[in-house]
Amino acid sequence: MDVYVERKSAVDSLFTEFKTYFSRKYGKNTVNGKGLVWKVQDNKSAVLQDVSTEKDPGIKILFVRENELKTVL
Repeated sequence: MDVYVERKSAVDSLFTEFKTYFSRKYGKNTVNGKGLVWKVQDNKSAVLQDVSTEKDPGIKILFVRENELKTVL
């Protein structure tokens, strides 16, 4: 899921809220490439990324199989 907003401050707030939610639900995250990764199930992970550009601030949330992590990070 890609979420784009008007201001970088909104991205920072959303990123923090999703990070807190995923940490409470799935435990400790790891930093991997450009994103934060949580182990969701045996072979699945949740990924949270700040994909902001100067004109388009946004975040990306992905649920992927662990063997697909390298292709998204």
